[in-house]
Amino acid sequence: MSRTVFSRVRIAVLVVGVSLLSAHLGVAPATAAPKEDPFLGVTPNWDKKISGASRFTVLADFNNEAVRDNETGLVWERSPSSLVTGWVDAITVCLRREVAGRKGWHLPMIEQLSSLVDTTGAGALPSGNPFQNISTTFPYWSATTSTFNQANAWGVEFNSNGNLAVFPKPSGEAVWCVRGGQSFDGNTP
Repeated sequence: MSRTVFSRVRIAVLVVGVSLLSAHLGVAPATAAPKEDPFLGVTPNWDKKISGASRFTVLADFNNEAVRDNETGLVWERSPSSLVTGWVDAITVCLRREVAGRKGWHLPMIEQLSSLVDTTGAGALPSGNPFQNISTTFPYWSATTSTFNQANAWGVEFNSNGNLAVFPKPSGEAVWCVRGGQSFDGNTP
């Protein structure tokens, strides 16, 4: 083997070795641009109060059909179904829900659903929210069963006052699905 070929092989080995060592040590090459974290500042710990338009982000990865609540980290359907159904069927609707090709939706706990209520504003939802087709006629089911009467479940009325109330499980109420967080209170239908 000639000296030139031998030198080129040593240089190639040296370059590969440096690359592997850099990768092992977590050192990015000088030409790599830092990646922006799309969830920077979003926490599921509910430790923030975010007001106005910055509270919600319409998610392009979900064809603008889902909204991230930057205060809670939960992802909501942007436009819930207009379906009115009983509680057991509402659970099934969310389990089968597919938004922008993504499954993993569930009926929210009462704490999650009520986190959307703004008690300081004129309406039940925070001003500047991007949600569409929210029912003010029918309350939305939660997955939370009433502790006083197992035949009832909690729901939220998104009319002008945002009341939390219990409803008989067979009654017809609206369905609004969510991703993330706890999905059930342990009381099965």
